[in-house]
Amino acid sequence: MKMQTAITHFQDYLTIQRGCSAGTVKSYSRDLRMFDSYLSVNEWSQDISQVTEQQILSFLAYLSHPKDGKQPNSVITRSRKLSSIRSFFTFLRKRKHITHNPSEDIETPSLPQLEPEYLKIDEYQKLLRTIRELASPFHRDRDLAIFSLFLATGIRVSELVGLKLDEVDLENQSIKVKRKGNKEQSLPLNDEITDLLSCYLKNRPDVDCDSVFISKKKGAIQANTLHHLSKKYLKLAGIKKKRNGLHLYRHTFISALLANDVNPALLQELAGHRSFETTRRYLHINNHQTKAAVAKITLLKGEI
Repeated sequence: MKMQTAITHFQDYLTIQRGCSAGTVKSYSRDLRMFDSYLSVNEWSQDISQVTEQQILSFLAYLSHPKDGKQPNSVITRSRKLSSIRSFFTFLRKRKHITHNPSEDIETPSLPQLEPEYLKIDEYQKLLRTIRELASPFHRDRDLAIFSLFLATGIRVSELVGLKLDEVDLENQSIKVKRKGNKEQSLPLNDEITDLLSCYLKNRPDVDCDSVFISKKKGAIQANTLHHLSKKYLKLAGIKKKRNGLHLYRHTFISALLANDVNPALLQELAGHRSFETTRRYLHINNHQTKAAVAKITLLKGEI
C-alpha cells in the first residue's frame, strides 16, 4: 500500500474512531506528508511495507540539520513528528497492513521541561478590565464573555469555537462541551461568568448561525481571530509572557484550581485530561507556590 493511501485511511481512523478534532487530524497529516515527501526526494520506496527504521532516523536527522537552507526544527517539533509517524505505523500494524513497526525502537528526543505559562490573579483581572474599558462597543460583551469563559472554565479553543447556543444552560449555570475523543462533558459556570454570558446573549447579533460566539462576518468565530484578540488585549494591558498562545488561559485556570487546593483527580476531570500524566505536569507549580509560602513563615528569627 502506498503512503498516500495509508495516510487517508489513518485520517479516517482519527476522525471517525478516535474523534480527533480537525486541527489534530491536519497536524498528523502534515507531518506524515512531509515524511512521504522526504522518501520521494531520496528516491526511496513509498510503499508502507518497505519503510525502514534507518529511513525514519534519516528524516529526523534532516529535520535537525536541513541542507536546503531551511531552519532546523526544534526538539519539540521533531518529537511531535516522530510521534505522528509512530502513531501512523502503530495503526498500520494493528490493522495488519504491515508486519513490523519500523518506528517502535526509536527513542523520543529528550524534551525540555517547560513550566506552563499562566496569568497571576492581578494580571487576569487587569486583562478583563482592559477588555471592558478598551474593546470596541460592538464587541465588548462578546470579548469579555470569551476571555472570562476561558479563564473560568479552562475550555479549549476548539471547544469554545464549537460551542452551540443549545449547549448553554444559564438557568442551571452550565455549558456542554465536546472533549477530545468526542466525549461530551458538562462544565459548571460561576455567577460572574453566567451574568457575562447572559449579557452577551441578550445583545448577540440575530444571525442564521447556531454558534454562541459570532464573528464580524456573521459566522462562527474562528481560532485565528481569538489568537489575534488575545495578543491585542495582552499588549493593551501591558502583560508580557514568553509564551502567549491561547493555552495561556487554560494554564491559568488549572493553576488557579491548584492554588485553591483542588483535588488532582477533580482537576483532571474539570480540565478534561484523558491521562493523569497530562495533569501531573501542573502539580510542580503548586509545589513552587507551597515552598514560597512556607519560606515566608517567620518563627523566632535569629533565636533558634
